[in-house]
Amino acid sequence: MDTRPRTPTSIRVPIAWKFFAVLALVIPSLLAVYAHGVSVLGTIAGLGLLAGVGATLLLIRSVVVRTKEYSRFATRVAAGELNTRARPRGHDELTNLGWALNEMVARGEGARGYEATQGEFTGNRG
Repeated sequence: MDTRPRTPTSIRVPIAWKFFAVLALVIPSLLAVYAHGVSVLGTIAGLGLLAGVGATLLLIRSVVVRTKEYSRFATRVAAGELNTRARPRGHDELTNLGWALNEMVARGEGARGYEATQGEFTGNRG
């Protein structure tokens, strides 16, 4: 009869137990990697949100300032100040609007001059 003591290697352990033992050793490092990934993702999302808000504020500021300038210009023209002009700047649709407003005022000024000249010939003073 064999009187040698049994060593742990001689005990048969089911393969599933070995799998769970390895898994128990690996899970903490997997959780650390996951937590780091979530942290990096949160940082990227936060920076993206900050950049988006900043870009939106810059666009709003640019559009609102020029729109208010054109509104004041239109108010002055409506009050009869035909010698005033808008100062368009930029390279977008609002710039085109500024140039169109200037052209409209110039044509209106020309039409009033023409009417005044015609009034001199016909004797109408209006």
